[in-house]
Amino acid sequence: MTGNSNSPPVEDPDDDGPRYSGRWAIIAVTLLAVLMASYAWWHRRQAGERALEFWGPETALLISRAPEVELIELGLDNRGLTAVDEAPRFGSSSLAAVRTKLVQRGESVPGLNKARTILLQDNAFAWDEPAGSCEPRWQYALEFRDGQRRATVLIALDCPRVKLVEREASASIRPIAEPLREFLVAQFPEAQFPTPGLPHEKLTTPAAK
Repeated sequence: MTGNSNSPPVEDPDDDGPRYSGRWAIIAVTLLAVLMASYAWWHRRQAGERALEFWGPETALLISRAPEVELIELGLDNRGLTAVDEAPRFGSSSLAAVRTKLVQRGESVPGLNKARTILLQDNAFAWDEPAGSCEPRWQYALEFRDGQRRATVLIALDCPRVKLVEREASASIRPIAEPLREFLVAQFPEAQFPTPGLPHEKLTTPAAK
């Protein structure tokens, strides 16, 4: 007696073709995501490798993630600091804060995150521009703080340079001078130095704490 030719085919219990195909698809997508994330990390690192070397790892981390940032407009200080005074905050006894704006954890200021990002990118700097090509007037400072750790960055825009006070490191930021000017002048309307070449205003009273 012959079997029924219309009987459904018997499935092989060891045949997991569709299920395994789904697993391989998931694995392939996961691997692709890992590769893309790795490439993005590598690209960011390459884009900021020289900037990281300039700032140093600790300062770079503060610029990127410090929970407090103080934006500072600078001016000349003619109060005559004496030997018993504390070490100058800005690396020079002739500089003092004119106006400040403190940005604390959870607060936001338009353009601040962009400023933090571009300061860590290699293409923000004109690395080949010699330090003596012009004389910077330090018009602003950004102070990045996390507890007792801090990094103070002086900014000149007419002779575009930044200077890390803690290490006396200086470099040209000519490629990003205008975006930084727009950001900083927006923080301090009627800024003390709205136009390159104008003289400093001297302080006649102690700067506000």
